[in-house]
Amino acid sequence: VDFGNFHIVKESNDLANENLKNSYKSFIEKAKEFGLPLNCNLNIFQRVQDMINIRTYESGVGETKSCGSGTAATAYALSLDTNEKEFKFSSKGGDSVILFESNKILLSTAAYELEFEGELSTSDFNE
Repeated sequence: VDFGNFHIVKESNDLANENLKNSYKSFIEKAKEFGLPLNCNLNIFQRVQDMINIRTYESGVGETKSCGSGTAATAYALSLDTNEKEFKFSSKGGDSVILFESNKILLSTAAYELEFEGELSTSDFNE
């Protein structure tokens, strides 16, 4: 799914025990075979009643607590497959809700937490 950056969406029956790093490497090898973009993120999800648990492995970063574009890409893929319009997600970073109408995101809600704050000065860079 192309959401400004590429996302692979995969369903799992055992999300807690998924090895995201190995799954990501496997998808990258397949992408090379088929000439697909290599700068993609991997989103693995598991439905548990009315909640969708999700984990994301971001290109160049590794596993993250949550990923807004990855959650949206997963919701979009599910909406095409199921015709559902509302999705509730749970990630290590918290819960979120995404609503669709006519294949467009109407609303995306998620809590956020500031994890880092810093300052850069031009003297920090070599010219």
